[in-house]
Amino acid sequence: MTAAIHYAPDGYITARQDLKGRHAAGYGFLRGMARWSQGPLLLAARNVEEARQGLGLVAADLGDRPVGWLPLERMQALRPPSGPGCLFTPGPVLAALARTRQRLDGGAGWSLCGVTHTTASARAMEALSLSLLTAPLEPWDAVICTSSVVRATVQRMLEALGQDLHQRLGASRFVVPQLPVIPLGVHCDDYAGLPELRPQARAALGIAPADVALLFVGRMSFHGKANPLPLYLAAQRVAETLPPGRTLHLLEAGWYGGEKQVNGFAQAAATLMPGVRRQPLEGRNPDTLRSAWAAADVFVSLSDNVQETFGLTPVEAMAAGLPVVVTDWDGYRDTVRDGVDGIRVPTLMPPGGLGEDIALRHDLDLDSYDQYCGTVSQSTAVDTGAVEQALRALVLSPELRRRMGQAGQQRARQTFDWKTVIGQYEALWAALAERRRAAADKPRQAPPLRLDPFALFAGYPSGLLRDDLLVTLGPGPDPLAAFRQRRALTVAAIAPQVPPTEAEAAALFARLRAGPLTVGTVLAETPPERQAALARGLVWLMKVDLIRIRASS
Repeated sequence: MTAAIHYAPDGYITARQDLKGRHAAGYGFLRGMARWSQGPLLLAARNVEEARQGLGLVAADLGDRPVGWLPLERMQALRPPSGPGCLFTPGPVLAALARTRQRLDGGAGWSLCGVTHTTASARAMEALSLSLLTAPLEPWDAVICTSSVVRATVQRMLEALGQDLHQRLGASRFVVPQLPVIPLGVHCDDYAGLPELRPQARAALGIAPADVALLFVGRMSFHGKANPLPLYLAAQRVAETLPPGRTLHLLEAGWYGGEKQVNGFAQAAATLMPGVRRQPLEGRNPDTLRSAWAAADVFVSLSDNVQETFGLTPVEAMAAGLPVVVTDWDGYRDTVRDGVDGIRVPTLMPPGGLGEDIALRHDLDLDSYDQYCGTVSQSTAVDTGAVEQALRALVLSPELRRRMGQAGQQRARQTFDWKTVIGQYEALWAALAERRRAAADKPRQAPPLRLDPFALFAGYPSGLLRDDLLVTLGPGPDPLAAFRQRRALTVAAIAPQVPPTEAEAAALFARLRAGPLTVGTVLAETPPERQAALARGLVWLMKVDLIRIRASS
């Protein structure tokens, strides 16, 4: 069972300055679908240009797989048996897609499936609480949680909001989508050939055979990703105990959000880690990143930030055959087996009840998302002593590095390769289809949050178009020439689909030369599929003074 993929460019493009984990995850997923999914690759996009862009991203992975696309406003084409029966979108925001389904189909025609990334932004919190409880979602929809701790967080938000709605409004029945846990994936084959590249990569970075290189990959953000203090302190202490002639290196293959981040990391390293050779590398460059994977001995990611939910880079490190040192934090707990693939070090934060002021400032937008995450991270501690012990054990033992690296590489291929993960997605979509098939069809309904504007704002004008109103020609000897002139005006072409076609206008003008017609008569002589469009077109023709519409005397 497969699904159409909602292609929103921001969810998949990685060639960008503001690269984040969700972009890398979206691109990896799209490649996985192109390579491993059943059936054709079908993209749902706003226009054909975006669909072509999406297919171009994965052209090398498609092989001879059939491809196609459908416009988002024609989502009814998702309905089986001709459609796949499911639409996947690269984020947790399902409300607009659910309203579209309600408008076009009713609700039981196809499933919707999203995926979590951060749960800490205001938009994500609303999407994963208020929207899930109030949008027209169904039990045959799903929001994939990338880790067990993310699902617990979402359930906690839903529980709190459900209790609030019950207490204030008496609400007692809530329909929520499924919340399965499926990890993000990696393309393990992308990491083939690293051992052969290793001597050259280490030589280029000045890493001697007896030296040990630690590696961090990702955004260099001390407020929004991982504060470097525990790593820098622990690495310095380990470096001080190495015998003469051996150097500890720290490769930081990342990218910065600005000079404050660049200077902050440099200041902390110079102050806390003078005995470690730190090498900042451009982590967005694929060749540079591949060389870093090949040159490294130990991967380190000490996330202390609530913006993190899964953590893709430790899984990438395992695919590269590296042992990992990570914090016992969010999704890392699901991916890294402590003592097997690497070492997880303890973290600590204050209990609930001590952060109400932080939540208040976030809610009032007094603090930005970055400030919110940074404030929470300042009260989140990583056990630096445990980091030191973990690094020392791996730095001093090539055998431990080899054993953990091999275990992690095997786990990455068996559990996190996109070939396996795509299979889990498709199993979920098949299960959603079973739920949907057991449900009764629902009538189409205008979503109350996005009503027809002509119904919503019906009280604004003096009157509304009616069948009994009379239509007459406006002033001027050649209405068709005037039509062409006025349709070309920028001020009259805000929405190109509103004016009637030239053929429709010419036919109407010819009929009106014989005398007035009622609106009802004009529309009755129009093909049914064009009647609604022509009704709007009549009002546009009156707007540009090519016809007059008035009550019969």
